[in-house]
Amino acid sequence: MIDVPIGRTVSGGRTFPLAFRVEFVRQYHAAIERGEKTQLMREHNLTRATVREWLRADGRGEFTAAMVASSERSKNKMNNRDRAEMARLRRENERLRAKVAKSEAAQEILGKGVPRTREAA
Repeated sequence: MIDVPIGRTVSGGRTFPLAFRVEFVRQYHAAIERGEKTQLMREHNLTRATVREWLRADGRGEFTAAMVASSERSKNKMNNRDRAEMARLRRENERLRAKVAKSEAAQEILGKGVPRTREAA
């Protein structure tokens, strides 16, 4: 089993961190029993095309240890939960800005209210 969490895109698709892909390719190459590679793909619900692309990338040298290390220590790395929270906060911020603008426009139209006098009190 691979202990690297799989992320989600905004639309719900899965995103696989570089560390996950490297570990999967390592386990895929280590699988020698009949059906073991297929079982590994089913275990992670991966298509043949996805695995084939990862194997090609590994063959081109894109999955080096330095790349994995740099992706793990990225300072600006956000997980999908953080991205979803940020999107929710941006929507709320826009909604509140519109509400404030509407309230300010209404106050401008209505004025600051009628001043109270001693006779009215």
